[in-house]
Amino acid sequence: MSGLRGGMTTNFFDYTFRGARSNTSQTVAAFTQDVWLPTFEVAPLGIAGKLSAAASNKSIHFDFDPAFSKRFRLLGPDEERVRKLFTRRVVSFLEGINSKARWHFEGSDFTLVIYRHGEMVKPADYSTFVQDTTEMAKAFLGLDR
Repeated sequence: MSGLRGGMTTNFFDYTFRGARSNTSQTVAAFTQDVWLPTFEVAPLGIAGKLSAAASNKSIHFDFDPAFSKRFRLLGPDEERVRKLFTRRVVSFLEGINSKARWHFEGSDFTLVIYRHGEMVKPADYSTFVQDTTEMAKAFLGLDR
C-alpha cells in the first residue's frame, strides 16, 4: 500500500527474508520525506542483544543518557552523523515508546523504516499499524511540531 501521509511518501508492505536457519516475515512502514538521514539502525535490546552489546563496543552510547544504551542498540557507519540525528529529543521520543512493542527504526538518505522484527500485522490491525507508524515517523523526524 502506497500513498501520502503526514507530508511523507509512504509504503506499507509485508517483507520476508531468508536467514541461515529460517525465514522471517514482518510488516514494514517506509516513509520518504525531505529530512536527510545518515544510515542507522536502532532496536530494542533483548537478552541476546544485551549479551552481544556487552561483548561489542560498536553500539553508539550517549553520555547525556546512559539508560538509553541499556534499552536500545544503536548502530551506524558514520557515528558523528548518527550522533547529530539522535538529539535529546529523539532519544527521549524513543524512550517514551512502550518497550513491549519492540519497534525497530532504520534510516538512510531520505527514508525512515519502522517495523517490529518478525511480526506480521493482521488485516484487522492494519489501520492501527498505519496510524501508529505514521505518528512515530512524524515524531522521530520532528514533523509533529
